[in-house]
Amino acid sequence: MKKFILATTVSLMTVSSLFVPNMLVNAKEERSDKNTLIKEKMLNSIQFYEDVRGSFKHVTPNRDIIVEFEVQEGNKPYSHVKVKDKGGLIKETISDETRLLSLYTKEKTFKETEKAPIKPEKVKMLTNANSNEMKDGKPIKKFRPDPATPSDAQIVTYPQQIAYWLDDNENNYKIVDNESFLDREATVIEGTLLPGLATKFKATTFKMWVDTETGVLLKLVTIDDDGNETSTIEVEKIEFNKGIEKKLDTQDTRGFQNQKG
Repeated sequence: MKKFILATTVSLMTVSSLFVPNMLVNAKEERSDKNTLIKEKMLNSIQFYEDVRGSFKHVTPNRDIIVEFEVQEGNKPYSHVKVKDKGGLIKETISDETRLLSLYTKEKTFKETEKAPIKPEKVKMLTNANSNEMKDGKPIKKFRPDPATPSDAQIVTYPQQIAYWLDDNENNYKIVDNESFLDREATVIEGTLLPGLATKFKATTFKMWVDTETGVLLKLVTIDDDGNETSTIEVEKIEFNKGIEKKLDTQDTRGFQNQKG
């Protein structure tokens, strides 16, 4: 009987020793898959919605603005973005397939930019593998152009720059939760800022809420060692795929003076 019990115990220990590492490997792979999926969504968010509109606040020690936006992707790219501070409207941009018009309300001036056609190879999807490529020991950051050119709203509607905060070579972030945010499912990510970003934002860590379905940024805060938020981006309202009823004309300069003049 003792021999049987001993053999059984050894057998169970052997199975356990095999099973636990496998569980850890599977859990690690599952985390890796989730990280890859949400990062690729952020790098390619314009492929996951037809149009989006809403507003967000952007607060830093030197900036306190509200950005209102409506963006349409696809065959007829278009965007209309308003930037407001406490004194009211300061900038407005309108973009279509061929032209970007920037209106500076307080100065009553405008700037117009003719948009070059985007080559098909420039618009191909970025993968997590692409985003982790290195050259001379430094990561190579690849960006897809946004045909809608949403200027100040792009940090939310197409957060490629923020996706590169998530560095898989440094393993500096993790998905911590899924929450409801403005009736959207949000993936919640926490991490440590890379050295350059830490200096820029005078912070050490970050927390972000990313729309799980589209990769659009819903909220981002940077936090210093004392737990103070040093910068905030927070969407206040957002709607997807409702259509854009009225598009403004990129030729309408409203009588403003051309900055070239």
